[in-house]
Amino acid sequence: MRIKNLALASLFLCIPAHFVHSQDSKVTNTSKLIHISEFVPLESTNPNQKLATQVSETLSLELREKSYIVEKSQGSGLRDRLTKAKEENVLFLIEGFYEKQNESSSLNLYAQAYDPSTGFVVDAFNLTDEIFQTKELNINSADLLEPDSQRIQKFSKKLAQLLRSNSRKKENRENIEQYVLNSKISSSNKFAITSDEKASEDATAQVFDLLANQVTTSATKIARKTSEAPNIVSVISDKEIKDYGRISLNDILYQLPGFSPSMDYDRRTVSSRGIYEGWNNNHLMLLMDGVQFNDNLYGSAYTSEITPVSLIKSLEVIRGPGSALYGSNATNGVININTYTGKDLKGEIRTRVRAGDSGTRIYDFTTGNTGQIFSYVMTYNNYSTNGNNYQSHDGSGRTNEFGYLRKFTTNDARGNDYVFLRLDGEGALKGLSIQYHRQNWNFQTGHGWLWRIPDVKENMSESRQMASVKYTSNITDKLTQEYVLRYQEHNINWNMRFAENGAYDGFYPAGMTEYLKTGAKDILSRGQWTYILPNGGSLLGGVEGTIFKYGGDKEHYSNINVNNSIDGFPPFSADNGQRKLGPWLEWIKDKPIQKGAAFAQLTSGKVFNRLVEFTLGMRYDETVIHYRGIDQPKQDTLGNPANLFINPDDPNNSSNTPYVNEALGPPFIPNEKRVFRKTNPRLGIVFFPTSNLTIKAMTGTAYREPSVTELFGANTFSLASNPRKLKPEIIRTSELAIDWLAFKYLNLRANYFLTRFENQIAYSVANNNLSTNIYTLVNDGAEMEALTSYKMISGFANFSVVRRRNEHIQDSTVAKEPNQVSWVPAQTANGGINVKWEKLTSSFSVHWQGKVRRRASDLGSIDPVSGYGPLDPSTFVKNDVSTYQPIFYGSQYPVYRSKSVSEWISVNFRIGYQLMENVNFAFFVSNLLNHYQPLIKNNLYPFDYVNEGRRFMFDLSATF
Repeated sequence: MRIKNLALASLFLCIPAHFVHSQDSKVTNTSKLIHISEFVPLESTNPNQKLATQVSETLSLELREKSYIVEKSQGSGLRDRLTKAKEENVLFLIEGFYEKQNESSSLNLYAQAYDPSTGFVVDAFNLTDEIFQTKELNINSADLLEPDSQRIQKFSKKLAQLLRSNSRKKENRENIEQYVLNSKISSSNKFAITSDEKASEDATAQVFDLLANQVTTSATKIARKTSEAPNIVSVISDKEIKDYGRISLNDILYQLPGFSPSMDYDRRTVSSRGIYEGWNNNHLMLLMDGVQFNDNLYGSAYTSEITPVSLIKSLEVIRGPGSALYGSNATNGVININTYTGKDLKGEIRTRVRAGDSGTRIYDFTTGNTGQIFSYVMTYNNYSTNGNNYQSHDGSGRTNEFGYLRKFTTNDARGNDYVFLRLDGEGALKGLSIQYHRQNWNFQTGHGWLWRIPDVKENMSESRQMASVKYTSNITDKLTQEYVLRYQEHNINWNMRFAENGAYDGFYPAGMTEYLKTGAKDILSRGQWTYILPNGGSLLGGVEGTIFKYGGDKEHYSNINVNNSIDGFPPFSADNGQRKLGPWLEWIKDKPIQKGAAFAQLTSGKVFNRLVEFTLGMRYDETVIHYRGIDQPKQDTLGNPANLFINPDDPNNSSNTPYVNEALGPPFIPNEKRVFRKTNPRLGIVFFPTSNLTIKAMTGTAYREPSVTELFGANTFSLASNPRKLKPEIIRTSELAIDWLAFKYLNLRANYFLTRFENQIAYSVANNNLSTNIYTLVNDGAEMEALTSYKMISGFANFSVVRRRNEHIQDSTVAKEPNQVSWVPAQTANGGINVKWEKLTSSFSVHWQGKVRRRASDLGSIDPVSGYGPLDPSTFVKNDVSTYQPIFYGSQYPVYRSKSVSEWISVNFRIGYQLMENVNFAFFVSNLLNHYQPLIKNNLYPFDYVNEGRRFMFDLSATF
């Protein structure tokens, strides 16, 4: 599969690269245009027109070989030449000198590269023997003599390489210091060079933009400064992601206010504002350049390493609800990935290799360019690791010869690869954007599907293909239109091992297995129009629709009868024979699910003497689901036809399992219907008392409708269906925030939130992992953060605290804890500092997580009347102040779980060095202190998850 994907990636690269090259040969591309002035003699050196011409022609030839377009600069002076170059949108203006003392001395060459848009020198290179001309050194000049042509060729090759590596025209201060300020040419010439102070400030301009001028589009779908947007927004740049060594979106979220690490089954996820997140859904909306990117089976956002960070130009994270614009799943936050464009990369080829312990390997490749008809970007990422394999108890209750719980090695090997292709129209096609994403991932299930660590290696793999087309254009100078069409296909190939050989006292001699190969598709479409009001406000409206279709499984087998609960799900046969199972989502097989939405948003612009701005948004969503009542809820009145038919796949009916012919339809298997409707309003008020201070007040609702896997699982142990009773989640949030640019290098932010989260859906231990509305929670809290940058230093710090105000329990197996935050930390803190000094870059980041309290039901049975936890010593024995010996699954054995999961700290460190102009090497250490980092396993199980211990990684990147 990886070889196939690599071949596909190569094809994607070759086609657009060839096309762009062919276009460049036909039309002048100003982004590759360079002007070269005539080289002049330095000081008293006699003019040599032939030598000057030879330098210009050789340099021009070398640049053309690197696909640049070279023209001779015109103008009577430097200022005139810069003006003309700026008018023609020239990439660089090259000025230079030559010096040749006599025939026995080598030719010295000096070049300065100007950015015509600013008029400043941004790079420089000299090829000289200046050091050997000093009086202290007695060196025979004949020993250094090189032919002029050889010197010119060497000089031209080096300068061309230098310019190609600096396509973004960043000021290369080190070269300017060496080749201009500390060179002899500075004694008799003046150059337009930024001051030392300004150069230092410019080096951190990208970080400073995050403090004062960073723009977000995901908050309102209109470009706004983060400080002025009616949301709590964090913007993270690609540079910050790399400098801190972050591998996944989770790594980024964990160090933002309000978020904390969680884990359930094999999935690394993220909790938010006092709400525990399980495996089924993380309540985040993931956007890819503004287009919804969540999974179509679970509705979840993939924030682990299977979504690589290598394609991120910048990342916008909104804390709090976003359903007023984006609909279901945008409940706890919205993440928008802004990807690179061809204009960002300008022909660069970026490669990166990371390798560390536990067999971790990460490979990244990114390139892009522009042409006459389109620009393109192609990214490939490959990730593999042996994972976090440690000794742990599981939920099986298996004991050793002494009666103690046995420990087993968790299985955590995983890997993925990702191909991304982006095409953006140019010229007549401007406004058109096409994207293709293909991701494949495989994994092990850790503690197992049924909390029994598998005794054999599982083969769990999935893949997604996403293709989107977006077109944006101006209808008038104030009215814009946008149309989106996105296709998603999610395929599953699972070989599941639910229990080991001889499990459940020999009831399963050959263990429990299930094989599933299936998939589903959906298509999303959206039309959106935006009108800019005269006072800077805007009026936005749109419609959106989605069609989801599941057509059955390609293969589905098991050695156990997953539908025979009366006999305890027995094996089909004593010889471990595999039998075909019914469809995984049989309730909705060949019954498309249709969703529709309409949304609008009005932004007032700054009113009342430009002191206040109002934003009012509203979205209506409706989902209509037609499904088949495969459990035959009306068989008592309509009769059960199952005995009239024989399963054609089992003509002897050896399984003794009733079979229902799917073609019968009503009245035997009734057609049923569910409709989810929700209107989500949102109001934001932003007050501008000063130019550096904004105060925000926001309120609104969000919702998440149950996903198809939460509603319609059938014929499987991997899901449990709840199509008639499961209610949608509803979130009501109010926030008050302050954003203050205290002074040029420090941004302070603080916010208070009050959230009511109704009907949270999770797996219930009471119903064989049936998806259930387990509780309604009311939380409030505060989040504070500081962002700073000064010259070569940047950093961040934040602190979050949350309180439980009230709760209503809907699942009888979950204990009441109305005044205590449980299953998530009530307090978290993060900090980081990044320092750049000449060729050295280092970063240091810290995450602290306060203790996590369990619910009483995590330690023993609860009283069915009061709903509170075990107090009876016969059920719950207190051994000391912090450890307990519960009665677990009806048999007593020593299991020790503290009343709370202890606090912990994680420290990450990265140091990088610029080996060459385009080559960087770094060393990264995570969990530097090797601190024990437990993550809570909720409910009554004798184990918690454990984060990885100290890990190291080498990081080598090169740009060509």
